[in-house]
Amino acid sequence: MSELLPIDGQVRRYDWGGEDFIATLLGEPAGGGPVAEYWLGAHPDSPSVVRTAAGPVPLDALVDEDPPRWLGRRHATAFGHWPHLLKVLDVARPLSIQVHPDREQARAGFAQEEALGVPRKAPQRNFHDPNPKPELAVALSPFWLLFGLAPDAVLIRHLESHPSLTELAVLARAQGGAAVFRRVLEADDATLAAWLVPVLEAARSSGVTDRAAPAFWVNRWLGAAPPAERVDRGVFGFLLMNILELAPGAGIFQG
Repeated sequence: MSELLPIDGQVRRYDWGGEDFIATLLGEPAGGGPVAEYWLGAHPDSPSVVRTAAGPVPLDALVDEDPPRWLGRRHATAFGHWPHLLKVLDVARPLSIQVHPDREQARAGFAQEEALGVPRKAPQRNFHDPNPKPELAVALSPFWLLFGLAPDAVLIRHLESHPSLTELAVLARAQGGAAVFRRVLEADDATLAAWLVPVLEAARSSGVTDRAAPAFWVNRWLGAAPPAERVDRGVFGFLLMNILELAPGAGIFQG
């Protein structure tokens, strides 16, 4: 490697993003609406732009021209493309639960959706590329997140605190939390409403201020969600998953 080149990332705008953190980080004026993510990498949806002597070039195109030069021979042989994506996130509101596929799951899922003709940017698409998604997150400020299924004893206690969820508590005792999560994902809208409306009403009236408690986050989500979207199976994440706080500088890994 004989040179260092300036690189410009790409801003990603989603409704759950904040208003000013990323703009301030980039030295730009705030106030242009939510900015959720800043990407530095070669993802085909938003490749960074490298400022070369010949002019600006997308990072993915630059690497494709000469992978050994930009990746080194070992990484060029192992990956063939730029394998990492650095994201700066500003999360102002809860966003959707995400699953991190391993390499085999990612390749199979991507191939299946390609064969079915699902557009790559369609909202119902699960696999936007064939790459695995191990993720390392480091907090820049105090940050709360959901991470993995909670121990069965914990999620059973959460379920049993809501009479409308007795069916799921029984399932959890018999088959564990993973079976409950699958049941939630497969439930129809009427069943979800029967389960969740009482949970939402209880959270609204609870007055809970403990951020480690599911009711706090259910109520926080309820205040941000449009009425038409309030019966959302993702709310079960607060009851079934670990609620964790990362202090600034702390990190967490999801394989």
